[in-house]
Amino acid sequence: MASHMADREIGDTSTGYVPSAAAMPDGRRNFRVADKKRIVAEAMAPGASVSGVARRYGIDTRLLFRWKREFAPPPPEPVFLPVTVSDSPE
Repeated sequence: MASHMADREIGDTSTGYVPSAAAMPDGRRNFRVADKKRIVAEAMAPGASVSGVARRYGIDTRLLFRWKREFAPPPPEPVFLPVTVSDSPE
C-alpha cells in the first residue's frame, strides 16, 4: 500500500496527517479533526466526487460518509406557522 502512496503529493496536508499506514503498528492511520474537516469540506465542494476524494486520501468511502455525518451541522429547529382554515372556495 505504501508504494502507490509514495508518489502522490501531500504538500497541503497538516503535520498531523500520516500518509502511510505502515507508520502505525496496527496498520491504521490517525487523522486529526482538522484533517477530517478539511477532507469533508473538499468532498462537499460543488462538483466534487466523494469516491474521488476518498481515493485521493486512501480512505474508504464509508469512512468519508461517516465523517460527513459526524461533522454535519445540526438540523434546524422545526418552525410552526399559523394556519387558518376556512370554508370559502378560494
